Amino acid sequence: MPTVGDNIGRVRRAQGLTQEQLAERSGLAPGTIKKIERNGPPPRLATVNRIARALGTTTSRLLGDASEAAARKDPGYRQAALLDLRKALTPVHGADGRLLAKQVEVVPPSLRQAAESVRAAEALYGGNDFGSTLAVLPSLLAETRALVDLSDGDDQTKAYGLVSHTYQVAARLLVQLRAHDLAYMATIAGQQAADQSRDHLTRARAVGPMCWLLLRQARIAEAQALAIDRADDLEPEKIRRADTNDVAAWGWLLVEAAAAAMRDGRDDTAQELLDAADLAATRVGDGANGPMVYGFSRGKVAALRVESAAIAQEPMRVLELTAAMPPDPTGMRASCWQRHRLDVAWAHTQLRQYGEAEDVLADLGGRAPTWLRHQKYATDIVTSISRRQTRALSKRMAKLAALVGAAV
Repeated sequence: MPTVGDNIGRVRRAQGLTQEQLAERSGLAPGTIKKIERNGPPPRLATVNRIARALGTTTSRLLGDASEAAARKDPGYRQAALLDLRKALTPVHGADGRLLAKQVEVVPPSLRQAAESVRAAEALYGGNDFGSTLAVLPSLLAETRALVDLSDGDDQTKAYGLVSHTYQVAARLLVQLRAHDLAYMATIAGQQAADQSRDHLTRARAVGPMCWLLLRQARIAEAQALAIDRADDLEPEKIRRADTNDVAAWGWLLVEAAAAAMRDGRDDTAQELLDAADLAATRVGDGANGPMVYGFSRGKVAALRVESAAIAQEPMRVLELTAAMPPDPTGMRASCWQRHRLDVAWAHTQLRQYGEAEDVLADLGGRAPTWLRHQKYATDIVTSISRRQTRALSKRMAKLAALVGAAV
């Protein structure tokens, strides 16, 4: 299977560029390009991004297909595509504490380089590029952990924060891939690194993947208790005067608690939590920036109210609440918007509005096919449509059924 170096060399030669010319375009040293194309130590994700921009292509194309089997849910993908990440998360030590297996060789990056690579990995995951995210995580974990070992003082605490963020990306990806045991390991490691970072926002952010994992495992009460416990610690005394990142962190935790409460049949509690989260989102506003602000908005809270109506089996209420929302995912993470649209498709299906449901699903299939393939909710909706309809499936529905693996 072609390596990153093989792919870069192939694209470079196809464009008639020398290694020196590519180096100049990307702002890298010629020796860096040569090492990468000779398949030396895995290049940092930030470096691959710079080369991709210089070549006018995507990072995903250069990373290749090594992990696409997991993204496609191919048979046996856990044994193959997840192997490198499994090794990174569960290293084997001998009696003397020495690692028994050779680890990924990396050149420790600077804090700035590591932060850039972590942001790039988060962007890959947020863009539903699960295969590429899976491919870069083992080396990114090795880089950030090496940075911790070689740093001290404030730099080391900042490095721990980057380690935590990397584990959080891994945990969220593994939950999507339904590798829950590995996701739990990544989540615990992310929380431990967050504690070492001594940053209250990093600690708050590390709660999210654990709450999501607990919900996937039907540990609803634990998810709600964890979110509320951390929210109580972070609740600002005066919201108007508090830092927007602190308010957003508090709001995210309220959202996590509400998601658990609505699944526990505690609708009044869920709405109270969402009311408080809406207050936080109003304070944050639409134009704020910061590590906790991205994706937290009144739109996100509104989407949770829609989800609550869907869980309560109220399809008309789902559509009424949706009608009051913006027609696009402004201020929301892509995955949150996509999940919301599945609630809309479900509501149309329950009301026998099959054409409208198909429209929503087809739009999702075009926007985020890899994400949709991993959603059991989507599979259930497509299966329900196929069983309720008396006429033969349309070509569009047949295509959707094949995409999500629905039995039709």
